[in-house]
Amino acid sequence: MTGPTITSVLPVDGARGVTVTTAITATFGEAINPASLTTSSFVLIPQGSSTPVAASTSYDNTSMRARLLPSASLQAGASYTATVRGGSSGVVDLAGNPLANDVSWSFTTATAADLTPPSAPLSLTAIARSPNQVDLSWTAATDNAGVTAYEIYRNGSLLTTSGAITSYSDTTVASAATYAYSVRARDGAGNVSVDSNLATVATPSALLFGDGFESGNLAQWTSVIGLTIQQQEVYAGAFAARETSAGLATHAYKQLSATHNELYYRMRFKVVSQGPNLAYLLKFRTASGSSILGAYVSSTGKLGYRNDAGLQTTVSATTVSRGVWHTLQVRVLVNGSAGQTETWLDGVRIDALSKTEALGTTPVGRIQLGDNSTGTTYDIALDDIAVDTHLIGQ
Repeated sequence: MTGPTITSVLPVDGARGVTVTTAITATFGEAINPASLTTSSFVLIPQGSSTPVAASTSYDNTSMRARLLPSASLQAGASYTATVRGGSSGVVDLAGNPLANDVSWSFTTATAADLTPPSAPLSLTAIARSPNQVDLSWTAATDNAGVTAYEIYRNGSLLTTSGAITSYSDTTVASAATYAYSVRARDGAGNVSVDSNLATVATPSALLFGDGFESGNLAQWTSVIGLTIQQQEVYAGAFAARETSAGLATHAYKQLSATHNELYYRMRFKVVSQGPNLAYLLKFRTASGSSILGAYVSSTGKLGYRNDAGLQTTVSATTVSRGVWHTLQVRVLVNGSAGQTETWLDGVRIDALSKTEALGTTPVGRIQLGDNSTGTTYDIALDDIAVDTHLIGQ
């Protein structure tokens, strides 16, 4: 079994100007057995000594944070090394699995007390990227000794503490809910700023299907051929899919739990490169796999679609710029000869691709991502997939 890991420490490793009355903390990735946290398993040792500083330890179950509080003020202008012991005599999780190895970090106390807090972070924004993801960004705070961390609060409670970064993705939100965020800056001495502005956001209702690829895999898709996950070209978060081909098919499909006569399919995409051929981005299919309609970028860089049910091809005059991210949303209504399509690129409705279409009578039962054809070349990044029975927010 895997033992606990430490996800963050304070003061951070290498911090300077730390206040002499600071508490040393280590946050774990899972709950630990409080009984294993002692002044032998969590120690602070001055540089040049082997004797730990007299201190007490405590542990908070909610934040999974261990705290070491020295019994007296630390020496000013001195270097210290904090260590959380691993192995059989160290910290263990609730199942008794030990921290694999000792984890140590060092810091230096201030020569004079730093009592100046950082300025407040500015221009905090919160954007709901999906029903279960809110992206935060803010302008960095300033400090006389340097900002070392940010405390991120959600609905008035501490959500997490990050490093000296100015963005964060909250993937623990629920759909159809409202959240209020604020951020505080912290310096190496433990001084904390006042709150940033309050940023309020409402998450959308749960989608019929969605994948931002933040799991780092394609496990949500029923079948995958050639499509990959990567981190070089990403619309939001840390991961995105990519269809890269020198002639082979690169696609995935999702078998929906039920069929739908009307469906909206939204995606983000970036054409990195493309040969003198069309490249498909998405397709609507029947439950048995027959293609109904597919949207593509033509060999001349125009947005178009192929009505496979009615054997009709339409290419618009709308150019898809390469090297930039675009948002594509396509609606299909399967209703015999009275079927309909609607297409939006970057929020703008494309009239040439929004019209009456004979899409057959068999409803949509699968959605495809990427291109299942062969003999073509392209390199296209794909992200933030959403499928629903109603218009999806941009």
